[in-house]
Amino acid sequence: MIHCNVCNQKLTDKVYESPASKSLTSICKGTPNPTEVYFCHHCSHVQTREFDDELAYYDTSYNILTNSEEEDQIYSLEDNKTIFRTDHQLETLLSKVDLFDGIKLLDYGCGKSAIMAKLLSRKKNVQAHVFDISESYVPFWKSFLNEANWATYKTPDEWAGRFDLITSFFSLEHVSSLSKVITNIKSLLKEGGVFYAIVPNFLTNVADLIVVDHPNHFTRSSIIELFTQAGFLIQEIDDKAHRGAFVIKASLNSSKAHDYPRSTDETYKEVIKISNFWSHLSQKIADFESGHRFSDVAIYGAGFYGAFIFRNLEHKGLIKNFLDQNPHLKNTQLFDIDVIPPIDLPENIKTVYVGLNPLHAKKIINEIPRLNTHSIDFFYL
Repeated sequence: MIHCNVCNQKLTDKVYESPASKSLTSICKGTPNPTEVYFCHHCSHVQTREFDDELAYYDTSYNILTNSEEEDQIYSLEDNKTIFRTDHQLETLLSKVDLFDGIKLLDYGCGKSAIMAKLLSRKKNVQAHVFDISESYVPFWKSFLNEANWATYKTPDEWAGRFDLITSFFSLEHVSSLSKVITNIKSLLKEGGVFYAIVPNFLTNVADLIVVDHPNHFTRSSIIELFTQAGFLIQEIDDKAHRGAFVIKASLNSSKAHDYPRSTDETYKEVIKISNFWSHLSQKIADFESGHRFSDVAIYGAGFYGAFIFRNLEHKGLIKNFLDQNPHLKNTQLFDIDVIPPIDLPENIKTVYVGLNPLHAKKIINEIPRLNTHSIDFFYL
């Protein structure tokens, strides 16, 4: 029996289960853990059964974007310009929060915290701090922070009530002990302080539902439940500012919070729809593969969607390349297969599996000249 990480109700409605061999982490690693996803009919939270040793996993196995200081993920491509996720997150933060001179800021669950490094290069009079449950990122922090301004595993007692602003960029989805973490964050804020968080929105990025190391898949209703239960006043829940995500701003003061309506029934219908999509996708891939098993093929997208396609193929040896426009992935490998930019696609490859968010996949492919200059048979999720 498992309980909801948000409201602690028993979870009995399993809406998705993967074969163990098909489970993937958010960093595209296979795992023997099956992906079991449950729906909470009390608060509309969607939850994946957590790993047996979650803390050890994040301490030693989960290292994201650590190949270099510059390594980042692509957020979008606009007018032939690559916009990286860290840059977009920083611009969004600056548009929503007043980073006044001398502000004391903590990036909680921060990874290498490239966003704090970039912020400090633009705003010198910010007192930035970082925290994570791993020491893997300390070499990155050293380049822009003094040791007194970072902590690992446990936040220092002297940090209690210190911060004007605490940020969390794509970390709460990884935390099974949500109530404990939110309570700790609250204890670190000053009265009147702001907690600013970004979490995935699986309704607009359906891959999030089956990521095995994301125990939490937030809905608008479960966000409201989590924050109000912890004593925060929600100032904003924005599902437009960051594609595929919720941007949340909450405070510890008496200013009026927004009243966000809950819609459990409609959310449940969407969850079932997305679950059915993933449940039937393996057969859809197999049906397409059966007609393309005698030629070399490529997979566009060296992220979660592309990895899912690869793990579901029977004839994996036919995959000659992963294609990706992220310059940080050039000369890397996924599943021991070279990742190359689309412009380098070999002429003999006429079949491409598209491993991208289905909401945006066709638009992205249509805007890549190399993939529209000769006849290619595309598979879309």
